[in-house]
Amino acid sequence: MTIRRAAVELADLLNTPDFDDVTEHHRMSHSHVVRDVAFVTDIEDISNVGPGTIVVLDESAAHGGWLLSGALRYAWERHAAALIVPDDALAISVLELAKRLDVNFLSSPRAMSRMVLDIAIGIGRLQAATESRIITLRQRIEDAPDIVTAVGLISRELGGCLVQANSSGTLIASAGKPPPASQSARVTSSPRPFESPVELVALVPNQQLEFAHNALNAAVPTARIMLLTDELEAIQKALPLLSMVTLTGLGFARSMQPDTDRFADAMHIPSHKPHVAVCLLVADSSHDVALFSSPVYHVWRRAFKGSPLSRMDGGWITFLSVDAVGTATSDAIAHTLTERVVEPLRAIGVAVGISTIGNDERIASDLAGEAWLAAKVARPNAAATFDRISQPLLSRLIPRELAQRLVGVYFPRLQADSQFNELARCAVAYLDCVGSVSATATRLGLHRNTVQARLRRITELGVNLTEPDSSLTQHLILTAATRCDGV
Repeated sequence: MTIRRAAVELADLLNTPDFDDVTEHHRMSHSHVVRDVAFVTDIEDISNVGPGTIVVLDESAAHGGWLLSGALRYAWERHAAALIVPDDALAISVLELAKRLDVNFLSSPRAMSRMVLDIAIGIGRLQAATESRIITLRQRIEDAPDIVTAVGLISRELGGCLVQANSSGTLIASAGKPPPASQSARVTSSPRPFESPVELVALVPNQQLEFAHNALNAAVPTARIMLLTDELEAIQKALPLLSMVTLTGLGFARSMQPDTDRFADAMHIPSHKPHVAVCLLVADSSHDVALFSSPVYHVWRRAFKGSPLSRMDGGWITFLSVDAVGTATSDAIAHTLTERVVEPLRAIGVAVGISTIGNDERIASDLAGEAWLAAKVARPNAAATFDRISQPLLSRLIPRELAQRLVGVYFPRLQADSQFNELARCAVAYLDCVGSVSATATRLGLHRNTVQARLRRITELGVNLTEPDSSLTQHLILTAATRCDGV
């Protein structure tokens, strides 16, 4: 844990009894943090101080209005926290200049050499108090049972200000309310391979910004561990769920047929109740699914704690009791999953597939296959049910980038023809119309003879549209290819 040192508010320092004799001639409208103190015997030395430094001007350098004016200008240029001078060095012109430059301008009858020591001691005391608060907060967060409780503890430490935990753009937990005129403090865990970083955000008043950053910095390692722990528990619970062979659509091994209550219970399949298989796929296949595991597991666990997710190639899969969803129709299940899962994961862009409703007579692998197929045709940030899949949706199974290559493999002569676009569109329409030339002509707005001529040309190029076993493949590939060419 790293705590930024000297993060002390000027107001907190001046409000201590040690500085009762300090007179504030001008206070800046916004809060100012103090990081250091400097004793200056030559006003040109002020040009070397860092931002957030209290400049204490020695008596020998504070005589004469022009010296004080120069000191104020240097303090303004260096963003000093304040300028403190002896009481007997004040002048009206200097006070007006402090107001115009908006520099914290203070004075005291105390000897300036003593003032420097008292300020240094005061900064150290407040630093120790801040670090003690941070350490205590970190210990309380480490004892918290989950990340939701941890975020609530941080919010209470910040006076009820809004605090959020995010991962991959997904809101994991939130507590408190944003104050008026707030600023944000953000801390993100260090990125690691195959892991989604955790970001903690707090909206706080400006005077709390430094402390909020330290609080979040102390909390983010524990927040990361909490999310990883949730992910590990979810993986452990889902280990008996399905084999990778089953998840890729090859079915169960014979020794793993779900014909016993013991097997169904181990796999968390509610076999004696109506249930569905649910598949979640990351829409952008270029992203590593592992990067999104923590937010996905957390959101799913919050929505359906009793149904653990199992990892599969490109996403996750599970079996969900209809009772857990609270509805018995496919459309209503899709609506519930959209509200509880899809919307919270919108930043990731998941596509959710839902099988038909199964019972103890349905083999789990069949339901898993239906859910996977539905997820493949679902749009990003949407849910699709297997019983709503139509033939136009099936064309989404072939990415447009792949379609052109497949055309070259299966229909090379057709692709090489200069009239490929028109011929492909004619072929798709012909297949849509179940081989009716008249219906194809009507759909395309062409004469029947023109359609017949194009169909003959398609046959000459080696594509037989009358073979039932090939029609679905032809339709999928040519439909995707015509989308690719804007036909």
